[in-house]
Amino acid sequence: MWCSVLRWRACRQAGARFRIPDAKTETGVREVQMSPDLVEAVIQQIDRLRRAGLPTGSGAYLVPNVRGGRISRQCVAKIVREAAEAATAAVEAKGLPPLSHVTPHTLRRTYISIALLAQLRRARAQGPGAGPRPRAGVRDRGVLVTTR
Repeated sequence: MWCSVLRWRACRQAGARFRIPDAKTETGVREVQMSPDLVEAVIQQIDRLRRAGLPTGSGAYLVPNVRGGRISRQCVAKIVREAAEAATAAVEAKGLPPLSHVTPHTLRRTYISIALLAQLRRARAQGPGAGPRPRAGVRDRGVLVTTR
């Protein structure tokens, strides 16, 4: 769960990217593009941390625990669980079905699926032969799985 170990020095707001150390790549580092909404959330996070008197220097954690140190994966899971419970109550109040079981890993898979779909849409807009190619008839939880 890289959000629990991400430090401010890994966040490049000018380029709207996270530099993820210890990634499973040949170089050991991976860069992840931030969406405009995530950039706004990071800016709001900086403001919240400063108002709370928590560290925001380059070595400080982007998502710290209450003392400014590294947040545990159990705490992240608790936050996600509580947010999912609140979201379920909100959708049920509108007469919609409840959310299925949500975990940090569920959110990771959802993010990856959305990113793949966005990449596929960009490639289609660029014309034939560009970007990832869908594998014929292969779907993963209702999302088209791509190769390349």
